[in-house]
Amino acid sequence: MKKKPICSICKKKIQPDANGWDGTNNAQPVNDGLCCHSCDRTVVFPARLTQYYTDELQSKEMTDE
Repeated sequence: MKKKPICSICKKKIQPDANGWDGTNNAQPVNDGLCCHSCDRTVVFPARLTQYYTDELQSKEMTDE
């Protein structure tokens, strides 16, 4: 039996999602590990959006100079 991976954010065992998919998610940019579906939606995805829009804003400021 395969051992369930542990979420690098909430430290719980990663369970299958509502559709039965038993994979994991990349936790970057929060950390270099894997994460569960809940942390992917509530922590990682918002962090990626923040990073994207921060990078876009910085890029726009650089081209405006």
